[in-house]
Amino acid sequence: MVDLYKIFGVELSPYSVKVRSYFRYKGIHHKWIVRSFENQKEYNLYAKIPIVPLVVTPDNKSLQDSTPLMEKLESEIEGPSMIPEDRDLAFISRLIEEYADEWVNKPLFHYRWNYKKDEKSASKEIATYFMPQFIKKIPFVGWLLLNLLSLFIANRQKSRRHWLGTFHKNKKVVEGSFETLLGILDKHFRERPYLFGEKPCQGDFGLWGQLYNLYLDPTPKTLIQKKAPNVEKWIHRMLSPKEEGPYESLNTLESTLSPLLEKEVAGVFLPWAQENHRALKEKEKSFKIKVNGNYFEQRPIKYQSKSFQILKDIFKEMEKSSNLESYLKKTKCWELLN
Repeated sequence: MVDLYKIFGVELSPYSVKVRSYFRYKGIHHKWIVRSFENQKEYNLYAKIPIVPLVVTPDNKSLQDSTPLMEKLESEIEGPSMIPEDRDLAFISRLIEEYADEWVNKPLFHYRWNYKKDEKSASKEIATYFMPQFIKKIPFVGWLLLNLLSLFIANRQKSRRHWLGTFHKNKKVVEGSFETLLGILDKHFRERPYLFGEKPCQGDFGLWGQLYNLYLDPTPKTLIQKKAPNVEKWIHRMLSPKEEGPYESLNTLESTLSPLLEKEVAGVFLPWAQENHRALKEKEKSFKIKVNGNYFEQRPIKYQSKSFQILKDIFKEMEKSSNLESYLKKTKCWELLN
């Protein structure tokens, strides 16, 4: 009998679908379980913190937090790898994943909870997860409860905007960053099916979780369809990614990959991560960065500071190659990571 993993998640969680895509790519036998009212008891039995995804291993151990979860399975399970053998590429992939997980979630939250059409669509779907099936079937009562629960969810999510800084005053930075990312990726994916060549890397999974969820919401979906047809194809491809060939070298990737590092990772994400890290240490109530003439401001957050420190530790522990140093200096990431 094949060992079965369980993934508790929801489609509107970028980290849940990120993990599911990885399981499909890796060929790990699993069952996708939509977290709901009906399976809440089983979920509570394993969850250490109330988030998704929750992965339950065949020996009934629980794993949460997408990045360490995937890295653990990568080291334990045979199959197609998401980590390039080239250590320089492996670090760049990890850096892009960090950017995706901790910055590209801002456009996702911004569009989903600041645009009415998107808010309505997302809040109704989330509400269905937590409604008992028997109530859904009761005429009028089911409809009324769904709408009331949707309203509650929308208001709760909007009250959490301080965690990501997705307030109206930050709109220009967040939307500008998203559109810049789409333009860069669309050019990059003209030449290759995945970020580093003919199979997905860690950075693909991180970016895809966020961009797939953006694609599920009406407003950003329209932007993706109009501005980035190659990104749209990649979004569909990453639903069930496959190893179609090898990774490319940094030399062949550089011309279209470098703008992502320079304009987004070094231009927006790393300065934001540094300031969040500093503001938390100095116990400041808020911090801000300037991006292309506009300010982005939010309160400092502990998890992102911890995650950034892990990234910096990985960077310090690496055997630095002259190629990596040269590339990261050229893309303006080197000093921000040191």
